[in-house]
Amino acid sequence: MRLNANLIWSTYLHDTDDGSCPINIDSRTRLDCQQSLLNKPNAHMFEKAQSQIFQLMKYDSYTRFLKSNMYKDCIMNEMEGKSVPYSKHQKQQQQISSTNDDRSKALDSLV
Repeated sequence: MRLNANLIWSTYLHDTDDGSCPINIDSRTRLDCQQSLLNKPNAHMFEKAQSQIFQLMKYDSYTRFLKSNMYKDCIMNEMEGKSVPYSKHQKQQQQISSTNDDRSKALDSLV
């Protein structure tokens, strides 16, 4: 139990610049987890942190994702029977294409 708790702590909760994956929780919850780790690790010691992350995802990250162009593009592709995978390269190509179209329209209006 202690080994797994230490692994979770060092990966997600401990404030370091070593390339770990810190999560966004309040300082009180972080302190509670640290105290549990130091005193007596248990199966429920990360539940408050887990709840905070779930709430953050539910009311912030997930709602922003649902409004994102990436999600909208995936839904449109799904509805049209196209493949859903989305890559950064595809987005860059779409932006370049859109910029080129805008430039062409601007030039056409000058002529």
